[in-house]
Amino acid sequence: MVYQALSYARGRQIITRRQFGLRMATGFLLLVTIVLMFYAAVVHFTNPIVALIFWTILTLLPLAVVILAWLDLRQVARMKHERQAELYRNLASLEQELRNKPDKRDGP
Repeated sequence: MVYQALSYARGRQIITRRQFGLRMATGFLLLVTIVLMFYAAVVHFTNPIVALIFWTILTLLPLAVVILAWLDLRQVARMKHERQAELYRNLASLEQELRNKPDKRDGP
């Protein structure tokens, strides 16, 4: 997570601000989930309502991580399609230039 943030801050990443935010939120939620799992291993709940709330939160956090990861995956796929379309447009324009350029072998 720190590497991702430093790379983004230095401009070494080609991700959008939205992707960066999604990845930071996903990483943060993963860290919170791991900390809460270790907390649950150490602490024994005596109140069943508190235990139910805790385990509900611990169940919903990974679900939120999956949703954020899915949103990030959609953003990556969208960027891939945009770059691929740009590549094809550039290729088509180069092909058109080559077709319009007179052939030097034909003579004057």
